[in-house]
Amino acid sequence: MNPEHRPCRARGLTLVELLIGISMLSILVALAAPDFGGWLRSYRLTLQSNDFTSALAYARSEAVRRGTRVALCKSANPLAPNPACTTAGSWTAGWLVFADNVHVAGNAAGTVDGTDTVLRVGEAMQGAAITADANLGNWMAYTPDGLALSGGGSAAGNIKLCQGRSAQTVTLNTVGRVSTAKSTC
Repeated sequence: MNPEHRPCRARGLTLVELLIGISMLSILVALAAPDFGGWLRSYRLTLQSNDFTSALAYARSEAVRRGTRVALCKSANPLAPNPACTTAGSWTAGWLVFADNVHVAGNAAGTVDGTDTVLRVGEAMQGAAITADANLGNWMAYTPDGLALSGGGSAAGNIKLCQGRSAQTVTLNTVGRVSTAKSTC
């Protein structure tokens, strides 16, 4: 046989090989899908916990920077043109961070009124449930020296953010420090 005329050898996959490869890939995807769903819930929970924790840290830093009380309250309408604090519902609907000018006549503590300025808005958390210890009340505030106050008495307490059975617990102490830890619902 002439070396210049070697027959071409076909390259590629047969139909059977292709079907076996697709079957193996679909089995691997089916096994990984439930794990991906859990990872996505965990990721969403971490983002929401970080958002809430950062709102508390922002309120504290603004209170110190401005030399006035800065509060965080739950709100049923945080994206409205004139958002307001609420005593009903949960923190899941959203929250407001605002300069709480309680030293001005007619301004009540823990509500956006009079000369109060909204500084930051926290939007509703999709798929989450947020519960706070009863002693935290409907609002939390920081004094100009960074100490924490709350509408329910003691500012020390826990706020639990749940996604399914996973949770993050945000702990606020009376000195105003915030910490987070994984927990369960």
